Amino acid sequence: MNGKVTLAVSDIAIRVYQFLWEARTDLLRIAAVPVLLLSILVVVMRTILADQPQPTEPQLRIGLPHVVLWLASIIFYVMFAVACHRRCLKSDEATTIWTAIRWDRRKSRYMLRWLLAGILAAISAAPVLIIAAIVAPTAAGLSNLAGGGGGASGGVVLMGTLGVLIIVSLVNGRLALWLPAAALDQELNLPAAWTLGTGNTWRLLGVFVLSMAPGMLVMVLVNSAMDYLGRTFGLGDSLSYLFILTLLTNAAHYLVIAATVIALSLCYQELRKSVDPGMPFHMN
Repeated sequence: MNGKVTLAVSDIAIRVYQFLWEARTDLLRIAAVPVLLLSILVVVMRTILADQPQPTEPQLRIGLPHVVLWLASIIFYVMFAVACHRRCLKSDEATTIWTAIRWDRRKSRYMLRWLLAGILAAISAAPVLIIAAIVAPTAAGLSNLAGGGGGASGGVVLMGTLGVLIIVSLVNGRLALWLPAAALDQELNLPAAWTLGTGNTWRLLGVFVLSMAPGMLVMVLVNSAMDYLGRTFGLGDSLSYLFILTLLTNAAHYLVIAATVIALSLCYQELRKSVDPGMPFHMN
C-alpha cells in the first residue's frame, strides 16, 4: 500500500453517480457539441462509404473516412474529458461551451499523454501475447493428436485475450493518473503518476468498472431498442434513422466517458492526499 490513502471503491463510485446527477446540466452542455457533430460526421461518412464500390472479397477496408472519424473521435473526447476534469476538480471555474471546445496547449498536452499512456499499456501486455502465440499452436497440435479438435487452442486464445484485457486495464488505470494533472496544468511526470497509484491498482480498476456500469447498461438498452425498431419497421437504410441511432448511441457513450473521467478525477483527488502537504506537488 502507499501507506496513506486507500481508495474506497464503492464510496467513490457513489460519488461519481452523485456528481453526474448534480452536474448534469453542465455535462449535457459541454457534451452537446461533440455528440451532435460526431453524429453528423458518422452519417456523412456512411454516405460517402456507401457510394464507394464494394470489395470483391471480404476484407478489412480502412480508408480516409475511417481515419477522419477516428481523429475526430479522439479530438472531441479530449475536449470533453478536459472540461469534465476541470468541472469536477475546479468547480468554482465557469465552464462554457466555448472553453470546452476551444483547442489550446492544455488539450494538446492531455491528448499526447493519453496516447502515450495507451501505447505503454498496450506494450505491457506484449509478454502475454507472445506466450499465447507460442502456446496456442502447441496446444492445438496436442489436441489434434488426442482427437479433441481445436478446443485447446481456442481456450488458450480466450485466456490470452482475457489476460491482455486485464493487464492493459490495470496498467492504463495507473498511468491515467497522469491525465488530471494535465487538465489542471499541474506538474506531474509519468513516474510520479505511476507511483501515485501504488497499492491501489485493483481498486482503481474496480472504481472504473463500477462507475461505467450504469452507462454501459444504458448503451446496451439504447442499441437494443433502436435495433428492434430498425428491424421491425425496416428503417435500416434510412439516413434519419441512422442519425437518431448514432445520436442516441453517442449520447450514451459520452455518459460512460463522463463517468470514467469523473471517477479518475476523484481518484486523483483522493490519492493526492498521500502527498506531504508541506511539500509542493511538483514531481519532476
